[in-house]
Amino acid sequence: MSNTNTIYKFGPFQLETESDILYREGRELSVEPKLIEVLCYLIVQRDRYVPLAELHDELWAGRIVTDTAVRRTISKLRSILEDDTYNPQFIKSLPKRGYKMVASVEILSELTGIQRDTVTQNAAENLSTPKTSNDDNNNDNGANKENLGQSKNLQGETSPTSQSPEISTIDESDKPVDSAINTPTHSVDEQVLETRGAGVSLAGNATSQINRPGFKITALQIWCIAILAIIVTALATIDIDQVIEQQNAENDSLVKSIEVIETFPSNKTDFDISDDGTKLAFTARMSENMGYQLFIKDLVSGSIEQLTDREENLEEIQFLPGSQEIVYTSIEEDGFTLKRRAVNKDNKEVVTTLYKSSNFINNLTWQDTESIFSFREFDLDNGYHKLRQLAPDSNTLEEISITDNSGKFIEIFRYSPNGDKLAFSNQYLKDDSNRQFIIKDLSINTEYPVNFSLNRGPQFLRKFEWLDNRYLVVLTSKAIYKLDSQTLKYEEILKNSYNQYWNLEVASPNEILLIRNEPINRYVVELNTDTLKVTNRFNIEHLRRPAYGPNGSIYGTKFNEDDYTLVNYDPKTKKERALFNSKIFPVVFGSLDKNFENLLILTSESVFTYNTENNSKKEIAKASPPLIDIEQSNSYNKVFYSELIEGIRNVGYYDLETNEKVFLKESVILAGESNENGYFFIQFDGSVLKTDRNLNKISSVKTKLPDRFKDTSGAYRLQIRDNKAFWIRSKDGKRLINILNLDSGVINNKPFPIQNTIPYFVLSPDGKHMMVIREEERAEIIEKVIIN
Repeated sequence: MSNTNTIYKFGPFQLETESDILYREGRELSVEPKLIEVLCYLIVQRDRYVPLAELHDELWAGRIVTDTAVRRTISKLRSILEDDTYNPQFIKSLPKRGYKMVASVEILSELTGIQRDTVTQNAAENLSTPKTSNDDNNNDNGANKENLGQSKNLQGETSPTSQSPEISTIDESDKPVDSAINTPTHSVDEQVLETRGAGVSLAGNATSQINRPGFKITALQIWCIAILAIIVTALATIDIDQVIEQQNAENDSLVKSIEVIETFPSNKTDFDISDDGTKLAFTARMSENMGYQLFIKDLVSGSIEQLTDREENLEEIQFLPGSQEIVYTSIEEDGFTLKRRAVNKDNKEVVTTLYKSSNFINNLTWQDTESIFSFREFDLDNGYHKLRQLAPDSNTLEEISITDNSGKFIEIFRYSPNGDKLAFSNQYLKDDSNRQFIIKDLSINTEYPVNFSLNRGPQFLRKFEWLDNRYLVVLTSKAIYKLDSQTLKYEEILKNSYNQYWNLEVASPNEILLIRNEPINRYVVELNTDTLKVTNRFNIEHLRRPAYGPNGSIYGTKFNEDDYTLVNYDPKTKKERALFNSKIFPVVFGSLDKNFENLLILTSESVFTYNTENNSKKEIAKASPPLIDIEQSNSYNKVFYSELIEGIRNVGYYDLETNEKVFLKESVILAGESNENGYFFIQFDGSVLKTDRNLNKISSVKTKLPDRFKDTSGAYRLQIRDNKAFWIRSKDGKRLINILNLDSGVINNKPFPIQNTIPYFVLSPDGKHMMVIREEERAEIIEKVIIN
């Protein structure tokens, strides 16, 4: 860069261009040179969006680097700046336009006009010229030159002592062997060791000795020093950033191109593509006041048509063979309905009901060889997941089993196109990562496990589809893989950093479609549970699953590129303190004391307590079946649990003082603690039983709670505080907070003063306040990725 030191200040950061050093609040950060170059380029060009192609051409000129490698560099830079992709404070991205520095930049030392114009040129030139030694090395080399008088180069020419040591940019491996190390012909008095690039010239008689007071160097020792100098100098001149980019390019070798094919501004749940690739079907809604509707986009003309009306609320869709009809699940007041609808303009009003259920239906999959649909149904009465097959032409329905355990833990399953193999996931077997994904050879009835956690640690399997009869594409919470079902080896197609991709479909054996989250405005609203008046509001764009902390702070989980960090965040000062990093997403369920020092934390692997003072952890239980849900107690010394054993829901608690597991009742959804140190039991008929601590009945509240609390996934939470039960539900497109007085049985339904919220809330320990999360301007983009 320029000799004049330009200092750019933005937010808590300060970039010095002369030294290529980035500071945060006066503290020097360790940043790769490539990241500094990209940051400087974006700052200089901050008045506009910089296209991806321009970054590639200007900063990776002459190098074979994929677009994904450039994106990863931006991702690394965002991580250094602790920037949030969803609500960026520094680097904003816009599809088809590029990247822009959006933070306010203050220039503390301005470059001259000419120098400012050459900043970007110098950034590119630095790529082809290895950086010189640091200042201390330069001073040492200068001193050596003065002591030696005039040094000789490989051709015997002299260079003035005032010049700094020359660093060659020539790759010595391209030189003839004779010129790399010359045969010495000079006298002993002229012997000089000169390093130049990756080569070392020994000027002097190799067979003689150098006699100096106090030491003696033999010719063999000189040759050893020369070889060592070659190795050290070669290592010093390696462009580490280029090596990293080459590795990234190898990792990205599966990706040929990424193209945005749909930017319809909406939330989307599912999508599919027609057999001929000309039609894209997707479900979307523009606001939370309407259900998810079915849209068909003509990929040739670009036109979009809505096929369903506002009264319907679709969950999953799939084209039937020939792509003239679609099968979809519709969420209705009394359950789920499986429907069939024509997509051509002449018959689009023709809708046929195939199957109705009071239970949840998902994971539609079509078997070409059998011409039938398979799907999964939650049987909420006994906690089992039933797998069913339906022939749409004859409307015949049957229950199936694809594993020895009757398939009750099957999350997703897909048959290969020829029907010879079956891929399925045991998502609830969290304690055994070797059994979470299975390839089953149906011809020999043999199962082969695939462990994706070996690559990036524990991962949540979101979806997978067959590319052809041999290969699958697998989407997890951390990456997208191409899996060989014969060798069971997999390659990474793309990283899924920050969980940005969450749904996929296969268009052809080398084309996949992905739904990608776009930046959103995300913040917390705190309400008084008695009045439902807003008492506080603050942004948490970089945090997930907030929980109450001390002195008005909150605990939350921060997404990193490859892991997660549990942090304590103060909304007033906007300062955060990292507690610990985890490869598995941690959720704070509450505090086990009034000072918020001992936290109750749940991950997909375990339930444990965490002491914020000494950073110690203590495991309470494994977070895998039969465990379903946990809840803290009013007295802080218990953790209530709900588990499923052979189809029966049991509840009890873990005694944190004695480390005992205490069983309370069976055939109960969940348990909580009363203010009188007794218990509340939410029963399957929707009523609430109140007992003393010896389980003697005190009263029974005859009410009706939603069936969704019977769900064995534990995803729908009912929380008990201060002898009240709290939950959220939707009605007529509005969010309602429900508060049940467990003594009187009276339920109060209060609409939220804010509506565009996700159905997740956190109660304060005393039940007087609650936090709800609001998201605005959320949109998902559909991308087409062509792979090798």
